[in-house]
Amino acid sequence: MKGYSVASRILRSIRDNGKTVIQEHLAIPLAVGALALLIYFVFCKIKKKNICSKSALLLFSAFFYFTMIFDITVFSRIGRVQDPLSDVLGDWWILDTSFIMYVNYSPIINVLLTIPLCALLILITRQFFGTVYSDKKAIFLSTTVSFGLSLIIEITQLIFKLGTFQLSDLAYNTLGGLIGALLFILIKKLYKRIKKSRIDYK
Repeated sequence: MKGYSVASRILRSIRDNGKTVIQEHLAIPLAVGALALLIYFVFCKIKKKNICSKSALLLFSAFFYFTMIFDITVFSRIGRVQDPLSDVLGDWWILDTSFIMYVNYSPIINVLLTIPLCALLILITRQFFGTVYSDKKAIFLSTTVSFGLSLIIEITQLIFKLGTFQLSDLAYNTLGGLIGALLFILIKKLYKRIKKSRIDYK
């Protein structure tokens, strides 16, 4: 029962904070994504090129994703000055000891934020530059970029006092990038296996 209670609190925390993200951090990323699509369509029209639906979807996804990350971690905090060095170690556990009946969502959100990064990086570089990565390089790329992105955010918060510089955020964002890479590789292998089985069946 105790395990169930913890699991239910985690799911409730994700649900509640997911609603907050949708309500407060959706409009700007959607607008930026739509603007990126408009620019792409105009570019194709001027250059007299066919519009590629896959390229359009990837462009929208990339601009939407990165805008949402910076809106959550930086832009939405403008005007709320904090001491950036007040909690350098940060939160390392999902159970919030200050609220017995609630869960500390910060580690969960920090992991979830960078999970989509690997898929976006690999699909975009393949689509626009023809770059193909091995599984090991994909893991290295996703983990490195996740750490770099997190470091940029933390340094920005530190310089402009828009939050607290936390080592836990760096660790959890990097972990999210690693998990995202492993999930992408797993899904890719499953897709290839299903595709091969269908061909063999025919």
